[in-house]
Amino acid sequence: MRFFTILPAFALAAATFVAANPVASITPPTYYIGPVTWDSTYDNPEGDMNTVACSNGDNGLNPPYAQFGDLPGFPYIGGSSCWKLTYKGTSIYVTLVDSYYQGFNIAKQAMDVLTDNNSDDGPVQIVATQAPKAYCGF
Repeated sequence: MRFFTILPAFALAAATFVAANPVASITPPTYYIGPVTWDSTYDNPEGDMNTVACSNGDNGLNPPYAQFGDLPGFPYIGGSSCWKLTYKGTSIYVTLVDSYYQGFNIAKQAMDVLTDNNSDDGPVQIVATQAPKAYCGF
């Protein structure tokens, strides 16, 4: 009987954790609804790949990409997987090159395209799905 008392409590705790931490529940292929912001760091074509989380190692992008501008699809980069971001019927594909604590943080130019030049209005809620790397030029 105790098992049936504990099970609903565990399920509620797990659901609360997932709701508070939507990225924690993501496994490819994945789907995400949440915020997108921009950082002009990712607009710089001479940005050094060694300054971001996906620069080297097993999943690294350097080599062969030493600078942000070397990446296929630049400036559609952000925080090494490929994602389709959709906002109000407009979709873009971005290559994630860095980690971010919540949602997606992308180049300002990319967010301007996504939001019809309204990136300065602040974060917007997007729908994101992981996409094949070919969609990002890899």
